[in-house]
Amino acid sequence: MKDENGGLSPVKEDGRVWMVQGTLNIRKVVQKDAGKYQCIVRNSIGERRIESALIVTAPLQVSLLPPHQILNTGQEATFTCNVTGYPVHTISWKKDQRQIVASNRVQLLSRDVLHIVSLRREDRGMYQCFVYNDNDGAQGTAELKISDVPPSVISVFPEQTAHSGSSVSLKCTATGNPPPHVTWYLDGSVIGRTGRISLGDYITEHAHVVSYLNISEVRVEDGGEYKCQVSNDVGTTSHSARLNVYGPIFVRPMGNVTAISGEDLSVRCPYGGYPIKAVRWFKIPQLSAAGADRSAVTIFGTSSMETNSH
Repeated sequence: MKDENGGLSPVKEDGRVWMVQGTLNIRKVVQKDAGKYQCIVRNSIGERRIESALIVTAPLQVSLLPPHQILNTGQEATFTCNVTGYPVHTISWKKDQRQIVASNRVQLLSRDVLHIVSLRREDRGMYQCFVYNDNDGAQGTAELKISDVPPSVISVFPEQTAHSGSSVSLKCTATGNPPPHVTWYLDGSVIGRTGRISLGDYITEHAHVVSYLNISEVRVEDGGEYKCQVSNDVGTTSHSARLNVYGPIFVRPMGNVTAISGEDLSVRCPYGGYPIKAVRWFKIPQLSAAGADRSAVTIFGTSSMETNSH
């Protein structure tokens, strides 16, 4: 007799299970054969019973599926710990040899399914599930890669015109993986924090990097071309626009410029003040590149601007 669902049922004989002279035979034992059995012996005087438990074991084998995933930040990842063999007593999860702690973002849907929402770059790595019973243990491994994405500027600041003493705010929003670093420039020079200039950035819930530059009590010398440059390990891109401040015109000093013969060249004049009627370049003969290397032409840091103010 076999104990099934809380009650005793006669053992059913078939091609795999049979009994001969009080001996129960099972060919190629499987997990469903496990359980409690009773041997009942009867005669005219009475009966005797004895109970025995059949414990079926099989070597543990584990595969973590899918074995390889390449996803973007913000997406979701699921790993399934596929186990063969029995019994299975415990299943534990690790990432890069460290125990995984469940959270709102890293979830154990069941003991054999790991689910991660809103993927971050730090989620990349090797994942393992470990399976144990009293006599055996096995593990499965899978790799999660987070795609690298070049930076892209998705929201920009326009050209603006301001009066001295007013306040100006410039903002640009970028995406990329890893999240890009933002640097601000004015006419090619890096902008730093001062008493009037504040810089900052933050990351939104959609993994967008928002960077801002605020100027209080704007001065004429704050005018010029502002550039928001975003870069990560994959690439660099930027957005530029002018801030015009009403006041006398001026030109910032320029460094020397070297160009390769046969290649295109673009040089911006770092001017400010507003309004501006015209900006013109002049070549000064005595400062030309005579005698220089034939493969390069150098423009020295001198500029002339012809303007007519309104």
